[in-house]
Amino acid sequence: MIDAPTPAPGNPPAGPPWPVPAVEPEIARITRIGKQKRRNRHGGALLAGACALYLLSIPLALFLLKGDLEQAAHRSVDWGEIFYLTQRAGLAGLLVLGVLGVVTLVVITAGGAVLVSRNNPTTAIAMVLVGTVGLLFSLLIFGLAVFDLRSGLVAALGAALSMAGGLTTWPRKHRPLPAYPMPSWQQPPAPP
Repeated sequence: MIDAPTPAPGNPPAGPPWPVPAVEPEIARITRIGKQKRRNRHGGALLAGACALYLLSIPLALFLLKGDLEQAAHRSVDWGEIFYLTQRAGLAGLLVLGVLGVVTLVVITAGGAVLVSRNNPTTAIAMVLVGTVGLLFSLLIFGLAVFDLRSGLVAALGAALSMAGGLTTWPRKHRPLPAYPMPSWQQPPAPP
């Protein structure tokens, strides 16, 4: 076994006998990956909240419809009577379209939440588009044409959360860290 030469007393060692790797690019990469994972977790939570609001808007819309019909009829109206009257009026297809549209938004947003957690960069763009379509659907079709605007606002809030989740997980451009000089293992030059 060969021993390394011992430095003279008062002199620091000249440096390690092995090459020192450049650490900054690796640290920058790890930091960038960590930040993207945090953004993906936050965006996934926003997308899960959007799913919950979408799902909440369906029973809310049905109960608001029932309350409005009971107020107009000045008596209690049961669900069978409500569905029979909507079918007789030819509005059953519109009712089913509204509910299936919101269920479709729930399925797509839930899938987006799963894909965001798996670091799929194209999912962010899709979630912003789905949120935009969901916002238009919630206010124009679900809120005004099918049910009451109050239930459409809850679904629109879910669409806004979907857009926020997509924007949170949007891929960021890589910015390299500034180059800092590596610590020197050599003795500083002697003053003149």
